[in-house]
Amino acid sequence: MAEYQYYRFERQDGVLSPEQRRQLRTISSRAEIDSIAFSVYYHYGDLNADPDELMMKYFDIGFYYANWGQVIAYLKLPFGTLPQEFMAIDDDVMVSITEDKDYQLLTFSLDEDERYREDEDAKAFLSHLSALRAELLAEDYRVLYLPWLSRAYDGEDLDKLPLIAFDFNKLTGAQLAFAELFNIRLEAVRALSMLLTSSPSHVVDTKVLSPEQQVAALSSADKDRLLCLLFEQGQLALTQVRMLIREPLEKRNYQYWLSAASLQEYWPLASDEIKRERLAAEEKRLAQEQVERRTRLNTVFAARTTHWDSAIKCAEQGHASAYNQATSILQELFDAYQTNEALAEFITPYQSFIEQHKKRKALIGRLESLTQKVMGGKP
Repeated sequence: MAEYQYYRFERQDGVLSPEQRRQLRTISSRAEIDSIAFSVYYHYGDLNADPDELMMKYFDIGFYYANWGQVIAYLKLPFGTLPQEFMAIDDDVMVSITEDKDYQLLTFSLDEDERYREDEDAKAFLSHLSALRAELLAEDYRVLYLPWLSRAYDGEDLDKLPLIAFDFNKLTGAQLAFAELFNIRLEAVRALSMLLTSSPSHVVDTKVLSPEQQVAALSSADKDRLLCLLFEQGQLALTQVRMLIREPLEKRNYQYWLSAASLQEYWPLASDEIKRERLAAEEKRLAQEQVERRTRLNTVFAARTTHWDSAIKCAEQGHASAYNQATSILQELFDAYQTNEALAEFITPYQSFIEQHKKRKALIGRLESLTQKVMGGKP
């Protein structure tokens, strides 16, 4: 199998300046570069730059995949967005966190993913990364728990995380997409939700400022800086404004902590609950399919004369695809008669059809299984 690698990085806050785009062009002459994005693929060789450095310097979200199974998602935040207590999720394997004085870069990695994907799938997941970034900026830290929970479920002994009463029963679409991509067991998430219902925890603390309050929080220098950015870039992202009014996160005095050991008793309970829900969902799906099938077959039975005519026309065309279509029509007619307890009425027109087309050996061969059913039900 030929090698294939794909990179795409996007900017969420502001746009790339002409100089920045020129700098990016020196990295690759083939890359697609516009005011907010850089993307490139390779059948051999690799990116002539460090992806982490590109992210820290130019972009806010990024996605990489290779057809041998490696997947990496990048998510950059203003420095101080993540409380220091959540740095415990950094295992330098699935999750790594890089910081400088301005930013925090989260890198999520998957080394052996056998699922097939295309460039459009990567672009689609970037929309989820954008949503996850917005959630983290709003102090919704649920995505940070997910890789930690996966490792805890696998029996690893981990550093503790703050136990905050987020709603893990109703993950957002972006969080569910992240869990699916990185193979996070839903049982692990459910166990945490169960723990939160029976253990003391910190309340979710999110501050929502009105537009007036946000403007009031800006100094004159900050307002001047924003106006300069607006004239320079032609537009401003809300995050760029919020970075200026964001108060530094103080080290919180957490009293309640989440440990792998505290989840032990909930693993089997969560697993059983998930199994019951999946079984119920499967039963509901099958019941719905039965209703839809019966409705469809009743419609066929009501128009059975038309379907017999269609089967005959297909047979008379005399080629393989038409024979396949005729076989499909006759099988559905058989099911429709059977569903309406009128199978005896099916036998005579079916025998006439077989007699009329008995020289079409390829068609008769296709109908052998149905013929056996019909003859088996013959009075």
